[in-house]
Amino acid sequence: MENIIATIKKNSIFSKQKLSIRLIRIISVLTMLAFLFLLGMIYNVLMASAKRQYINSANQVLEQNKNYIEYITKSINNYAIQILSDKDLIETLQKDYKDDYDKLLATKALESKISSIALSNDIISDVFIIVDNKINYGYPNIKSDITTDKVPYYKEFIESNSSNYWTPPIKLNLGFIDDITVSNYSIVKDLDSGKKLGLLVISLSPLKFSKALIKNNDGSIMYIVNEQGKIISHPDLNLIGKDLVQIKKDNLNKGQGHFYVNDNSKEKLIIYSTAQNGWKLVYEIPKGLLLKDTIKIINYILIIGTLFVLIVTLTLIVYMNKLLKPLDKIVQATKSIESGDLTISVDVNTKDEIGKLSNTFNNMINNLRAMIERTTKTINESKKVASNVSSSVYELHSAIYEISASIQSILEGANKQNDMAGLCSSRVDSFGKQLRESLEIFEKLEKKSKVAMEKSLSGIEYIKSIINEFDENVKNINNVKEMSNDLTLSTKNVESILNNINEIAEQTNLLALNAAIEAARAGEAGRGFMVVADEVRKLADNSKKSAYTIANIIKDIDKNVNSTSFAMENIAVVLNNQTQGINRIIEIFNEINESFKEVAFGISKFGDVVNEIDKSKEEVINSIYEISNISQNTTASINEISAASEEQVNAVENVKNLMVELENVSSKVEEIILKFKV
Repeated sequence: MENIIATIKKNSIFSKQKLSIRLIRIISVLTMLAFLFLLGMIYNVLMASAKRQYINSANQVLEQNKNYIEYITKSINNYAIQILSDKDLIETLQKDYKDDYDKLLATKALESKISSIALSNDIISDVFIIVDNKINYGYPNIKSDITTDKVPYYKEFIESNSSNYWTPPIKLNLGFIDDITVSNYSIVKDLDSGKKLGLLVISLSPLKFSKALIKNNDGSIMYIVNEQGKIISHPDLNLIGKDLVQIKKDNLNKGQGHFYVNDNSKEKLIIYSTAQNGWKLVYEIPKGLLLKDTIKIINYILIIGTLFVLIVTLTLIVYMNKLLKPLDKIVQATKSIESGDLTISVDVNTKDEIGKLSNTFNNMINNLRAMIERTTKTINESKKVASNVSSSVYELHSAIYEISASIQSILEGANKQNDMAGLCSSRVDSFGKQLRESLEIFEKLEKKSKVAMEKSLSGIEYIKSIINEFDENVKNINNVKEMSNDLTLSTKNVESILNNINEIAEQTNLLALNAAIEAARAGEAGRGFMVVADEVRKLADNSKKSAYTIANIIKDIDKNVNSTSFAMENIAVVLNNQTQGINRIIEIFNEINESFKEVAFGISKFGDVVNEIDKSKEEVINSIYEISNISQNTTASINEISAASEEQVNAVENVKNLMVELENVSSKVEEIILKFKV
């Protein structure tokens, strides 16, 4: 089971660095952020709605309870008016009583009227009428020494210039029952004159307002405060008569309204309304109560939103796994290509971008496979060409060694010729006898000259065929130029060496030509030099032919090596120049033929001149001296040819080394190509 889970994880979108898991994370985070933003908006809307509902509900409750409070206060005011408008009662209060009996009767009359009013309702708890220096009456009782000055808040009442004044909850200490009461003060006046007679006090218990107050278990309460901030009534009886918290008192400055306040680290919503007598009915609601229903809704939304996000995430996982599975195939195929396997293909038949990507990927593999096959073929051709070039180089190496050996032979012959020139000087006396023999030799030489002229014509034709081969070699070099990208440095070195070989061959050819001319001038004594010069010329021609063959082969290599194309073009230019040089050689051979004709003509005339030669021994001796000088010059030329031959041997050695390097490079490229499986 663990192996199965590991395999699923390995091949699923939960693998690390997967594109799908990153997309899922991004979409999930965006969905969660959008959900949280929506949740914040819903929270604000619900809070505002709950606040409005609570405020509206509280205002309705306050309005109902305000009516009840106003009913009580108006009832007290009505009782006060009823008492103060009783003419008999006012007259009783105005009389001066000289004896106690009359005063007692007056008191009984007041008791009859006041008690009937007090007992007619359950609101009034005390009624006091205080007339200084006259009569005082209290229901149910009053202290005998009470005057208006001893009545609490009497001074404030007078200063207020109000006909109706409500005291905060206090103990009046006017009677013998000392309870906390809320009292209403009114001025007792003469009904006719309006003269102030005394004070009417009607008291009631703060508990009478309890019916208008609300105290729920959820922490919301209602209480009453007067304009000075004194608590008139409160569910908590211990707070009755005390000052309201200052921050609350400061905000109760309008007829009605609401505000938030922090009370003992608990935030509360305060809603208030004002009764006609100025009292404030205050409704306190804990903010937590406002949040109660909102939090329930938010919790439901959180649960639903979480489920929604989970469903979206699971849907994305399934969809991404299906959508990105073809990408996994492409990734696996790419890994196979990385290891060199080009036989793989991606089988995705969808018509979306991934399907197009897979088709493009397959086309790329096919193109890469075809390129590798073409490269392999090109390398094989390069190796084949390199092998042919190596064979030609080895043949050229052997030919150059033969040329070097021939040059050594020519050098020995030249040295012998110098010795012979010395002997000729000592045999001048016997020169006459040998003139006839020389004539016979010149007749043979005439025949040889004709043969040499025929061979020269054959050589011209052969050189023309070489020119045609050079043209073919130029074409081959142009073909090789396209295959020489990896052999730039090697072909440049080979080009330089080939130029040296061509220059050496041309120098050798010129030296051979000079030797032949000088041999012709020397007559029978230069016959051996002429043969040697002809062999040297042939070897030089063979060297040129080999050089041109190498150049053509290098041009074939240059076909696949673009970086050496410029060098190949230079080689082609050099070959063209060499072709022009060979054309010049043809012209020289033509001149040689003309010279041979002139030699034949001279030989035919030799018999006529023999007698003159016999008579001109001094001239012959001078000629022998000239032959000696020519022989020395020929020896020097042959030494130069020998040095050039050694340079040519070194150049060929360098070409051999370069061809070995070329084969090594081709092998390395082939090893790299063979790593790919096509």
